[in-house]
Amino acid sequence: MKTPKLFCGTVLVLGFLLASGPVFAAGAAKYPAYAHALADLRAAKSLLEKGGVTESAGEKKALREINLTIDDLRKATLDGSSAPEAPDATVQKANRLGSALHLLAKAEKDIRVQKGEPSVGFKSRTEQHLKKAYRLVEELKHSK
Repeated sequence: MKTPKLFCGTVLVLGFLLASGPVFAAGAAKYPAYAHALADLRAAKSLLEKGGVTESAGEKKALREINLTIDDLRKATLDGSSAPEAPDATVQKANRLGSALHLLAKAEKDIRVQKGEPSVGFKSRTEQHLKKAYRLVEELKHSK
């Protein structure tokens, strides 16, 4: 009788998923500003990627720094998603570099004001990546 084994296996898997669900939500609840910064960073990244195509080495470097920041924030908030959340309403596709700078500045502010630190050196490391990304995008904006 394979049905009881299949049923028991399904129950175990569902039980594990239900038990681990609150853990993922707890990270975002504990660090809400980090979760908001993640949404802004993902929106900035999509503006720089322009449909998956980057034009310059500067854009690639900025995207690398944004990705490093996103990775750190995902670990801090235990956010397993990769889908972007709704970006800030002021984002304008026509001015993609200016909008990316705006979103990076908002993410930096969110990270700076968040109380608590998920690990030693987290904020300083994350802020360094974000400042590098901001500087690179700013250079791109002024070079065009």
